[in-house]
Amino acid sequence: MVLVAAVGLVLTACQEDNGKKDSETSSQTESGITGPERVSPDIYSAVPVITVDKQGNPHLISYETTNEDLLYSTKTSGDWMTETVDQEGNVGDGHDIALDKNGNPHISYRDITNGSVKYAKKENGDWQTETVDTPPVGDRIEATSIEIDADGNPHIAYSISLAGEFKYASWNGSDWDIESPGIDGQFVNLALDSSGNPHIAAISESAQPHLKYVKMTGSDWEEEIVDEATVVRYDPFIQLDDNDNPHIAYRNAPTRETTNSVKYASWNGTDWDLDVVKEKEVSISEGSQMGFSMIDSMPYIVFAQPGEGLLLATMSGGSWTFEDVGPASVCTIAVDNMDKSHIAYTDAGSGQVKGVVDTPADEDVDDEGGTPVDTPKENGEVTNTEGDDGSGEVVEDGPIEDEEVVMYVLVN
Repeated sequence: MVLVAAVGLVLTACQEDNGKKDSETSSQTESGITGPERVSPDIYSAVPVITVDKQGNPHLISYETTNEDLLYSTKTSGDWMTETVDQEGNVGDGHDIALDKNGNPHISYRDITNGSVKYAKKENGDWQTETVDTPPVGDRIEATSIEIDADGNPHIAYSISLAGEFKYASWNGSDWDIESPGIDGQFVNLALDSSGNPHIAAISESAQPHLKYVKMTGSDWEEEIVDEATVVRYDPFIQLDDNDNPHIAYRNAPTRETTNSVKYASWNGTDWDLDVVKEKEVSISEGSQMGFSMIDSMPYIVFAQPGEGLLLATMSGGSWTFEDVGPASVCTIAVDNMDKSHIAYTDAGSGQVKGVVDTPADEDVDDEGGTPVDTPKENGEVTNTEGDDGSGEVVEDGPIEDEEVVMYVLVN
């Protein structure tokens, strides 16, 4: 993607819901922004997670906080379609989504009722769900992260609160192989390299928690602290570049009430290069979230900025460029094969979970809500990220303070 520098653009329409349909709320600006559009009037969720298929179609999952169900939404022909994936008990929190090479969605998530990790996939139009692992009573699943290998097999990393460690589950074709590496790590985020080996970003469990990087080489797990000088308490996010080198976005969090900066760590082949993306007052609480994605080895990071809302940061010419996305605190990002970045996020306090797609200025979008009309690149969809949990409450009409609904926007 050729990034356009920030132009002070604010999506003021994101701040209100006039009760219009998706097509009525969507608008295209001269800068290439289309939206916002509401995904569904029935979804109230604090944490959307988004990914994009080879054709540039968004796929979004959310934990519906009123009914405590896992929902899936996609837009493939101009209209959003939403369906329930799982509603057996309190299910769907701590969720993540990945697509296989055929564009089929695979989801990992928490079953809070039974204290389990669950997995869902859609085949031939139907959702199939199963339990992956149920830790001993007293343990709590903190988060899950899923990736799909070249053979279509799911791999899931998840952290256990009581043990303070993470576990790793991979499907062997007939059953789940579950490993307990014995490595401390919370809020895990998973990526698979070109050989299908797992790379994990996590937070070390210590008096001063730091960013940890873990990888499997052969049958052995290796770990290292990435940034010893920075205290990290919340979700780190990992992506691999075209050479399988790891890149991690994370937040400096001296306490559980404040975070001081967004940072970016990249492996140069021999050592970690550490960079400050945004200094001071980046996000203000555990309920805030950031997101990270990568395409063609270019990083894309979204995060909350108090008083300014949501910022999209990209690297251009060795420096970071920022674009104002709109008012938000919880966000997630995926970049498609046409170098367009899709951002879903909540507009805290006005009842909006919104999404953004960043489209290059020299490419077009159609008039059906911004679906790309270009031919995408040939290989692969791009991963997504997620972060901390929140809560919401269903309302019948219009936005009500502290309630969140799912929206979607396209940005240039």
